[in-house]
Amino acid sequence: MVVNPVAPNHDAEKLHAALVEAFDQRHGRFRVFETSSDPDLCAVLVRELTQARAEGCDLAIAAGGDGTVSLLANALARSHEGEPDLPFGIVPLGTANVLARELGIPLDIPTAVAVAAERRRIEALDAIGVGDDLFLTQVGVGLDAGMIADTTRAALIKHGRLAYFVAFLRRVPGRRSHRFVIDVDGRKLRLRAWQVVLANAGTLATPPFTWGPDIETDDGVLDLCIYNVRTFSATMKLAWKVLANRHQSDENVRYVPVCREVTIASFRPLTVQGDGELIGNTPITLRVVPGAVRVVLPEPPPPEPRAPATTETKDATASVERTPAPPADTPAQATGRNAEQARRLARLRIGQHVLLHGVATFGAIDAGLFLKVNGMPGGRPFDLLMSGASRLMDLGEIWIVVAVAAALRDPAAHAALPISIVAPLWLTMLTVNFPIKALFQRRRPFVAYVKARVVGGKPADSSFPSGHSAAAFAGAILLAIRFPELAPLLYAYASTVAFSRVYLGVHYPSDVVIGALTGTTLALFYDRVVAAALRGLL
Repeated sequence: MVVNPVAPNHDAEKLHAALVEAFDQRHGRFRVFETSSDPDLCAVLVRELTQARAEGCDLAIAAGGDGTVSLLANALARSHEGEPDLPFGIVPLGTANVLARELGIPLDIPTAVAVAAERRRIEALDAIGVGDDLFLTQVGVGLDAGMIADTTRAALIKHGRLAYFVAFLRRVPGRRSHRFVIDVDGRKLRLRAWQVVLANAGTLATPPFTWGPDIETDDGVLDLCIYNVRTFSATMKLAWKVLANRHQSDENVRYVPVCREVTIASFRPLTVQGDGELIGNTPITLRVVPGAVRVVLPEPPPPEPRAPATTETKDATASVERTPAPPADTPAQATGRNAEQARRLARLRIGQHVLLHGVATFGAIDAGLFLKVNGMPGGRPFDLLMSGASRLMDLGEIWIVVAVAAALRDPAAHAALPISIVAPLWLTMLTVNFPIKALFQRRRPFVAYVKARVVGGKPADSSFPSGHSAAAFAGAILLAIRFPELAPLLYAYASTVAFSRVYLGVHYPSDVVIGALTGTTLALFYDRVVAAALRGLL
């Protein structure tokens, strides 16, 4: 077992106990090799593996993050010298554990050790070749490499994946695209890109987020993912879609299959990362290495069998059917019970009538207000004004601009303001637009009412609550806390956005009211969470 002793989730006692349980008591002996900062670490590990093979070793295990897994894969590839390659298991102890998550390997130490020891399923995985080195998940040029460079090991140990998220938010505001010349299997591409990733595994940090669709670790093909954004607005839109896992449909994202080799060159050297470790700068040549390593995987869960009817079940059913019925009530008992049931049924019907009448009344008022606001004769200039106010809240852009402007005006006092505004704002928008909307599934008013006038596009998601209103009031409360003198102006704009959603024909009045209340509540909650996280990191 190759162990990274400084991995964020390393627990020496638990790991040793799992090894003793799995090997000393069931599957034979084991030996532990701890990694270090030795620049010749891979060569040292190759010698250890060669000796272990000579002594009859038939399994290797990487206990650490993706970097440790990559180290062991490289050492195995260089140590077998024509002999059958050893399979290796994974005990995920890192921050992201991308490959383990991609392969469905358990994240708790005892279960992962047991899966590796039992070796019930072994699969060959492809790899990305860079010179003499192999990488199993992805090689990236751009924001991901910068984010890794900005994140210290101490921050990873203390805060886990949140440390990467904070580094990401710090980099996004000043991020710009770069010019690349990319040679894919002999075909040249000249383009600008914000991020370029050659992916062997689809998982991006954690499921369900992915680099792109249909990226497999064993199909003999690598996937070049190109994120091409040039403006701040496009950057925010892409970042939002990545968080929402909808970037596959973004016009700024491109996917190119790589069957043999790709060379990535940029007009100025850019940092490159592989499997979460910094590996150099552009230009860099990457090649496809099919079936490079054999990895121990957990068995897929078996389908739940349908239990057939047994003799005992049939006998039990028959005995129930043969059980005599209880004696019937007397006429007086039956009359009294029937009268009580009739009274209960009457009360239930009255309650249902009151409830349904209240719901119908509220629905009628809501629909009437919608048709009244939506039918206002505003004219073309007012339509454009309302559309513009709404569009600036698609991703909360206007609040981000305000936060960045305040930070630029007074860096000493407000340097961290963009992070402290963007993080709770986007968390609020994600919560409203996905789990909450999915829970209610209310149809848009233009679907229910033929008379509804729609200005602009027709959203395809559900109506309740309004995500734009939630974002508007979330940003207003977050900024008003920090700049109370601007509160009237902030809330005036938030109210304009909420009104515009009804006027434009895409929301009921109740959608925007509940959206505003929900956005305010969630923003206050996430503001405390993000503030606590930033205090710990900064």
